[in-house]
Amino acid sequence: MLRKRIRRVIAAALGASLILLLTSSQARASGYCPHWHMELVLTAEPELGRFREAEVCMDCGLELVEYYSARAFLEGGVFTADGEVHGPTLVNLSDPYVEVQARYGLTPDGLSLSDPPQVSEPGEYEIWYEIRYTYWTCSF
Repeated sequence: MLRKRIRRVIAAALGASLILLLTSSQARASGYCPHWHMELVLTAEPELGRFREAEVCMDCGLELVEYYSARAFLEGGVFTADGEVHGPTLVNLSDPYVEVQARYGLTPDGLSLSDPPQVSEPGEYEIWYEIRYTYWTCSF
């Protein structure tokens, strides 16, 4: 009688650890985690032009990932002035949560956070610019 009880306890303990192991692998496969000890991890991926926001479960390793694109360009970066005032415009195609900040200048050393340079004298001008993308505390 005593032997049967010990076997049941050992089988129950092995079954519980097996259930935890299966639960962990099933969480990764199905996208559901029964533990929910989540931590937020933000990374910038400038080579892909986006930010990666992942919620990672510290128990089972489940990741819930979202991406936020960071895309902007300067329209009219090189233009020929014809006596009228001309200037480039910043076209922002980023996701709404991504902040875009641009520095402009007529030389690579003279970039400032002011409005883009406006020129009215005839001639050909080249506008230099640098764009900084920020999502929460992460930027590139």
